[in-house]
Amino acid sequence: MKACLNRTIAAAGMAAVLLSGAWMPAHAEDGEWHTSSALIGASKYGDDFKQYDYVNPNAPKGGTLNTTTSGTFDSFNPYIVPGNPAAGFAGFGGGLLYDTLMEQSVDEGSVSHPLVADAYKFPADFSSATYRLDPRAKWHDGQPITVDDVIWSFKTLKANSPLYNKYYANVTEAVATVQGTAPDSGPWNFAGDSETSSRLRAAGFEPLSVRLRPDPFRCEDPVVLEEYLATVVLGAHLDPLLAAEHASFVREVRLALPEPCVDYVRLEIDAVRR
Repeated sequence: MKACLNRTIAAAGMAAVLLSGAWMPAHAEDGEWHTSSALIGASKYGDDFKQYDYVNPNAPKGGTLNTTTSGTFDSFNPYIVPGNPAAGFAGFGGGLLYDTLMEQSVDEGSVSHPLVADAYKFPADFSSATYRLDPRAKWHDGQPITVDDVIWSFKTLKANSPLYNKYYANVTEAVATVQGTAPDSGPWNFAGDSETSSRLRAAGFEPLSVRLRPDPFRCEDPVVLEEYLATVVLGAHLDPLLAAEHASFVREVRLALPEPCVDYVRLEIDAVRR
């Protein structure tokens, strides 16, 4: 069941900017994905540019940069209210440690380009913004950055930071939406019949029959199908969400299915203890 795996994040409200810095596109074309935004005019780089003008792609990589700063610090968290964050940890934006959905350009005023996101879109009335996460975006340990991570970050900052609470005052909610294709993040591999037989023998059983039997679930009743999706398929995806968001998320998954059918394979086992 692939429809639930590739999700985007949507923010509703006129100040619909999730951890990305201020932006207001100069041109609005409903439903189109964009990779640059500008408060005034348009970015000189346009969409899908490869590098900034000041970047040398052939510059040496690696090494250590030593620098100095005045003052002191008592936290590596730039979003705290009391205290002094360390130099390089920006209280608004990402700074040296945190990545944002979009990053402001340093050679153009009020211009941003995607960072954790790879594109965004918006309706003609600017009532919302939808960000599509870059599948290459990873945490420091190599784990992919998920929609749930972004939503959690946004809600946490808005709840605990007076600055972000005021800046995003008009963002009424951040929700996950569903696309109908799976990301290029590799398959999920489950034990097959031969591996299951080996595990049974290791556990002291003699397998008499181990078989995989396709048993797709088809249901024309949307209520029953959503109940099945919520209880059988989407449990791990619903856990990070608020209870009030479960129904709408399950409904979007159902609507994204090309047909009212979920692929299902049963692993059937007959075995006796040795």
